[in-house]
Amino acid sequence: QDDGIFIHNYENLNKDYALGAELMLNFDITKWLLINASGNVYNYRLDGNIEDEDVAKESTNWDGKANITMKFKSAWRVQLTSMYRGPSVTAQGTREGFYVQNMAVRKDFFNNQLSATLSVRDLFKTAKREYTSEGTDFYSYDKFQREAPVVSLNVSYLINNYKKKRNGNDMESGGEGDMEF
Repeated sequence: QDDGIFIHNYENLNKDYALGAELMLNFDITKWLLINASGNVYNYRLDGNIEDEDVAKESTNWDGKANITMKFKSAWRVQLTSMYRGPSVTAQGTREGFYVQNMAVRKDFFNNQLSATLSVRDLFKTAKREYTSEGTDFYSYDKFQREAPVVSLNVSYLINNYKKKRNGNDMESGGEGDMEF
């Protein structure tokens, strides 16, 4: 540390605990608009020892995610995904919260055999990781942020669209009813 060089390494702490609740909601507003939302709230606790110093940290953490899917005529779909992860404690400091927004547009062709999906991740360049660490004789602030937005195009072609035919008695066919693939 005298030369200003910090070496970051990660170690497993003795124990961590998380206890909380999760709520998930699915709304089929119309045939063309679907909303899926989920959220978590939990108490997070770390107990352990780092370089002969006891560590006991605790925070109330929360995060949430929402997906909005819009289905349009002519096999077009648009999906918006938002996620927030709140701040939390770490063994030697804190991790800040962050928000990210993604978007995808999909078009199916040839009776759903060919699909093209254009996706944009981190639409507003908000997905970052910020950490503050401190201990005996040191203080460190780190911020990691990728280049954004990230744009990708995925094209897929379905060669065999096999679907199991129902014969009215799933047990005779060896199936499990609703376990079709």
